[in-house]
Amino acid sequence: MKYAFRVLFSAALALAILAAPSAFAAPFVEANVDPAVTSCGVFLDVLPKKVIPVTAPVPPATQFKCREDVGSVAPGSHTISMTGILTNPAWGTLESDPSAPFGFVRPAAPSVPSNLQIVP
Repeated sequence: MKYAFRVLFSAALALAILAAPSAFAAPFVEANVDPAVTSCGVFLDVLPKKVIPVTAPVPPATQFKCREDVGSVAPGSHTISMTGILTNPAWGTLESDPSAPFGFVRPAAPSVPSNLQIVP
């Protein structure tokens, strides 16, 4: 009985360790785009435009998306907007107007622990 418990506990612990990175995946800002759009322009805060590829849907999903990783932004308030970009054989590169800005806040880390001591 003890052996079975140890094996079960070890398997559960290994699963928890392997699943931990996916449980804390970086947050993303997503936008739905027209299927003709091949890339998106991303405007995060006051940074220059960054161009990212469109993510094709994986069935059963049907919506094409632009997805920007915002996991590395500094703590505080941020705004992001996106444009849709496509290439037309006759008209060249066409870009939509920017989306309405989306605001979000990244929380700050907790304060540093203090008053460390040895107690009896």
